Amino acid sequence: TGATLAVTDTSGEVRLFDAAKWTSRAIIPASGTVAYAPAAGLVAASDKQNKSVTLFSMSDGKEAGKLALPAGAIVANLGFSADGKRLAVILKAKDGGEPKVANTAIPKELKGLAREEFVLKNDGKISEVLVFDAVSGKVL
Repeated sequence: TGATLAVTDTSGEVRLFDAAKWTSRAIIPASGTVAYAPAAGLVAASDKQNKSVTLFSMSDGKEAGKLALPAGAIVANLGFSADGKRLAVILKAKDGGEPKVANTAIPKELKGLAREEFVLKNDGKISEVLVFDAVSGKVL
């Protein structure tokens, strides 16, 4: 049926298998962060330093494109839209100014996720989210 099983192993390599024959199709080199788009037959992978993102074909592991990231950008995470036509790249947080609230002013009643959300919204750091067209590689 042409179905592909894609797995990331402990070394960071992405291994592509023919799911009908259980044979290896390809190995994508070790990477940092990986996202899969089965609907589009694509794998997005950052390099080990999370400074670049490359798109690979899920059928044969060949490079299908490279995304242009801003100078000095570090990838924090990747995610495809359900149809695989768009790829969101979240960049590592950077200093965006003075924190809005000091750590000592975090409301004591906040626990768990509510506390983490409050800290993230008030720590003075910002993260950029870039959305790319997964076919052309252009920033949308």
